[in-house]
Amino acid sequence: MNFDVRCNRYVEEAYNAKKFMYVSDYARLLALYSDGGLYLDTDCLIKKDFSPLLEKGAFTGFGGDNAEIAAHTLAFEKGSPFIKECLDSYENESFINADGSYNLLTINERMTRILEKYGFQRNGREQTVNNIKIYPMTYFCPLSMLPDTVKDCKSKNTYCIHVWSSKELKRERSFIVRFAHKTGLNKLKRKIFKK
Repeated sequence: MNFDVRCNRYVEEAYNAKKFMYVSDYARLLALYSDGGLYLDTDCLIKKDFSPLLEKGAFTGFGGDNAEIAAHTLAFEKGSPFIKECLDSYENESFINADGSYNLLTINERMTRILEKYGFQRNGREQTVNNIKIYPMTYFCPLSMLPDTVKDCKSKNTYCIHVWSSKELKRERSFIVRFAHKTGLNKLKRKIFKK
């Protein structure tokens, strides 16, 4: 499938700003809507066969914070009304805000907000919302980007492990180091980064 980066204003602005993560967020949704199937980020380690889950229909799972959907693992049928709703949510948005800053709403938060309209609860528990099965983090995201906030939760239910890109991990660690320094929480910094 070819992808037109000029398909809408949001995608084109993100592309021109070289914020390719946001372009790929839209592209994954478009591919799922057009073709259906299982989407996994390239930094997911597959631990077991997804067939038993795929037989049950559409699904995704919680991320490492147990508060939002983790869009690195998505399974939807071709023409999914939910995926169409996600795509449509970009249509009247700009990536560049009026003040010149970027609209950094992640696909995870975007999908979570849409699911909340149908009763989704940010509680980390397995639930079915709008005919979509949402699995606990142990299924697809048993490791947090910040290991001290959520323990290693791998289990017999782990189908894949999102290992996070090193760039993402560096950015998060850099933020924590700056926060710890500014607030005097250097003990926290040492605890998180102890070797």
